Amino acid sequence: MEISELKVSIATLKGELAAAKKECLVATKEKEHEKRTLKKLADKSQKCILQLKTQLDEAKAALKIDGGTQVKLDTLESKVTELTELNREKDERIGYLEKHKITKQLLETFKQLKADKSRFEREATVYKDRVEELEQQLTSTKSHRQGLRERKDPNHDGNSEEVDKLKDDLQQSNIKLRKYVKHCDLLKQ
Repeated sequence: MEISELKVSIATLKGELAAAKKECLVATKEKEHEKRTLKKLADKSQKCILQLKTQLDEAKAALKIDGGTQVKLDTLESKVTELTELNREKDERIGYLEKHKITKQLLETFKQLKADKSRFEREATVYKDRVEELEQQLTSTKSHRQGLRERKDPNHDGNSEEVDKLKDDLQQSNIKLRKYVKHCDLLKQ
């Protein structure tokens, strides 16, 4: 019964690990979406600035030909200057918001991951202790029942196979957890 409880615990850990991976993937996708949106906004503003500069150049050329629309030229120049300043402020604001928004989301995720990691590590140590306990019980029981087993089937050792399988599952879970923690640390940077 204790081995089945260990199997259930390992399965639960694997499920929680998969859920944490999904959350990390969602955060990564949101970050990529925000970057694409910001790039689109920057491209649009650059096009607008280029269009206004073109209009300004056209107005300057018309001024040379006309010789009379100085007010219109000044208006266009001030508008270009204003839009350039707005674009610079927008870029600064977007950079600041992107930096802090993603950081806040990631911090929430990392706090949760740290809590999960510490919980997983505690559970892993408990499971390791439990496996060692079961191995000790198995070896003590094995020595008492050695003669009887040899008469029945000398190659049959079902409990140690189960313990080995549980150890392997625990080791794989630990490896996956460590890889996930490394991945999250990379995202945090």
